[in-house]
Amino acid sequence: MGLSKDAHWEGDATSWLREATATYAGQHTATFISVVEHLSSLERANLITFLADVENHISYKEYQQVINNLTALGQDKLAKEFEAARRKRARQPHD
Repeated sequence: MGLSKDAHWEGDATSWLREATATYAGQHTATFISVVEHLSSLERANLITFLADVENHISYKEYQQVINNLTALGQDKLAKEFEAARRKRARQPHD
């Protein structure tokens, strides 16, 4: 609610939200982890799936940065969840 109370609809709004969230997660990974730890398993999976939902992961450097930082912070399980979501998305047809 707080996020969208001043929002204006734009065709790329979800892409911008995804990129902003991934950028934040890559720059403030410890804080991101503390937030993710408080999510239900369904919310956590939904968040990771949302962040992974891009057509071209090669140019999506923010996502890889999150994985790298999670690994560096010893969050291997969470990093593997991000990697699995990326693999799953890569197997889906591009819309």
